[in-house]
Amino acid sequence: MPTLVLSDNEVQQLQGIANPRTLPHSIVQRTQIVLACCGGETSTAIAKRMGLRPRLLE
Repeated sequence: MPTLVLSDNEVQQLQGIANPRTLPHSIVQRTQIVLACCGGETSTAIAKRMGLRPRLLE
C-alpha cells in the first residue's frame, strides 16, 4: 500500500478531530486510522491495535 502523506496543517486538523468526545465514534476512529497510516503503521497493525478486521482498512 502506498504511503499516505499529509501536510502539517492536515495532520493538525486531524489531530483536533481525533480527540474530542463530542464527535461520533466512527468519525474519531476513522481519523485515528488516517493518522496511523500517515505515521507509517501498516493496516494489519492498525486493525490489531484498534480491534478491527484488516479488510475494513483497505
